[in-house]
Order: sequence, then C-alpha cells, then structure tokens
Amino acid sequence: MSFARERLNVLAALGTGILVGGGGVLLYFKLNGNANRELLRLSAAVSDLRREIIEIKERLIETAGSRQSASVSSSLRRNRGSGYFSVHASSGEDDVYEEATEGSSDLESNRDYRTPEARSPTPSVVISDTLTNKEFYAEVDKHLDGSDWDKEQAYEALQKRQLRCMSDPEFLWRLSKACYLMAGIEGDRGNPEKKKELMFESKDHADSAIQLNEECASAHKWLACALGAVAEYGGTQERIKSAYVIRDHMQRAIDLNPSDPTAHYLLGRWCLGVYMLTWIERKVAATLFGTPPTATVEEALDHFIQAEELKPNQWKENMLFISKCYIELRDIEEAVKWLEKASLLSSNSTDDRTIQSEVDALLQKHRG
Repeated sequence: MSFARERLNVLAALGTGILVGGGGVLLYFKLNGNANRELLRLSAAVSDLRREIIEIKERLIETAGSRQSASVSSSLRRNRGSGYFSVHASSGEDDVYEEATEGSSDLESNRDYRTPEARSPTPSVVISDTLTNKEFYAEVDKHLDGSDWDKEQAYEALQKRQLRCMSDPEFLWRLSKACYLMAGIEGDRGNPEKKKELMFESKDHADSAIQLNEECASAHKWLACALGAVAEYGGTQERIKSAYVIRDHMQRAIDLNPSDPTAHYLLGRWCLGVYMLTWIERKVAATLFGTPPTATVEEALDHFIQAEELKPNQWKENMLFISKCYIELRDIEEAVKWLEKASLLSSNSTDDRTIQSEVDALLQKHRG
C-alpha cells in the first residue's frame, strides 16, 4: 500500500495537510484578513509553478520512460492504497515529495496506460458470479491486491453481485475498497468527476457496513480512507473536523483488529503528519477548535514498526517511513539501515519504483 503524496513545502503560507496515504487525511488551515489576500497571490504563483513542473515531468517521462528522477514516494494512495495529494509539512526540510495509499493528484502519476493485455501477459481469471460468498470474497481480495486490471475485475464483479449482498457488511467494505481504488485509477486516467463519484460511493458503502456491524474493522479502515479523500472536496472547517473523525475510525480499526498492518501504517502516517504541524498551524487549529490534534514522532514510529512486524520484510514504503521517523529523531544510522533494507526489496510495480526513487535520494543524502 502506498501512503498519499506530500506536496510542495509551502506550509508557512498555505497551511498544512495531514495525509494518510491513499487517501489523504487532510487538515487545511488558512489565515484571514490581509494575510489571506497575500496567500491567494502566493497560491496563484505556486499553481503556475506546479503547471510548469507537470510539463517538465511529462517531457521527462516521454524521453526517459517510467523511471522518475525526482525524489518521490508512492500511496494508500492506491495501494496505492492510496492516494491523493495534500500540502504536507516537512519540519524544515526543503525536499519536495510526491506521493499516493491506495491512493487525486495535481501532478500526473506514474500509472501504466498500456492496455490490460500489454500490462498483464497472463491476466487473472475473471471472477465467476457462481461462487459461494466465501469463495467470491477470497477471489475479490486477491484481485484488489493485484494489478489495475485485477482491481477493475474485482470492482465489476462486486457491482454485478451488489443487489443480493447489500445487507452483508463483508460485501460492503470490499465494495468500499474497490470504489476507493477505482477512484485512483479514474483520476489518473483524467476523469476527475468519476473519481469524485467513486470516492463518495466508497464513503457511503463503508458507512453502511458499519451501520450493519459496528465491529467490522475493515469497514472502519476504509471509511477513514474515504473520508480523507472526500474531505478534499469540502470547505476548510470540514477538512479540519474530518481529521479527528478519521483518526477515531483508524484507531477503532486497530482496536478491533490489532493484527492489520495497514491500519497501523495509516495511523502512523496520521501521527507523523500531526507531529509535523508548524507552530502557527497549531495556533490556528487551537483558535478554531480549542485543542489542536497532537502526536509525536515516537507514536508514528511505533505504528510503522508494528506494521513491519505484522508484515515483515515485504513493505518497501513502510520501511521508507520508518527511516523518515528516525531521520526526525536524528538517528541517521538507523534511518540508513532501514533505507538499505527497503532497497533490497524488488520494485515490480510503478509504485515500488516511485518509492525506490525517494529511498535512493535519501540514501544519497544521509549515507556517510
């Protein structure tokens, strides 16, 4: 799962985003009065810069293939698990990151636009509608963790089975996940309205699953992801409020299923984002809501380590964020160790190669 993407580091002026991977848990604070007018001017300048970056990136992709030269990170973004853009603090660093959990984007992603046949010489078997629920869910789970072609097959199979399974929370949380992942795919195909529609559907399906069974951990997890993405379409205060709700659903998912590595990873991302809030952003949050969210880098690291223990030596992106925590703690030796471990894992997907680009950049910066 690939955890959402960090944007340009302009937080002192534009506010902050806290992002979960995929999707993005978003707190977005704006200043008022004269300062706000200055922010609008700066925002326009940043938008122009982003457009130029997009043009440069597209030219690089055309001439250099899928390998990215910038320091980037992928997300729950979409399992990318995910992901969607938001402004993200970087605690004084000047690095520009890109990410995205399962994970909307202002920049073009690295998605593979080849036909399903070209992407998958031996495509997965289409999911049969005659399977029992248990067999059907096993096939859907396998496809949702596969290629984009596999994800589309899972989404279509769930759609066909929808009328007879809408009272089953196990079906609904899988449909929520499929809608979330398909939203990322549609967004990268240049279909923003379809992406938005699917994100709201993802939220509704996860919410319905919880209404049927409040103790469904996966429903809480995917509701948190969907709420983070849907919040990007709302106003400032809605985004701020949603961050607290998202945190609560992620924590509930862990309480119900502490052995889920993805839930720990997502809450780790949330904690890291909150930890990186600047002083002025905390003051603005306190003004609006009385008490700003709090978290420490140690809390973030604890969740990332738990995710690693639950899914050992398999998750390149989680290792990357473990190293980022150690960098924040000024333990560069330990950070480099985790970056080197991440490099040993193969990069079989576009997302993995994107993550590896950032791993390489951090190794070059911090290795002695």
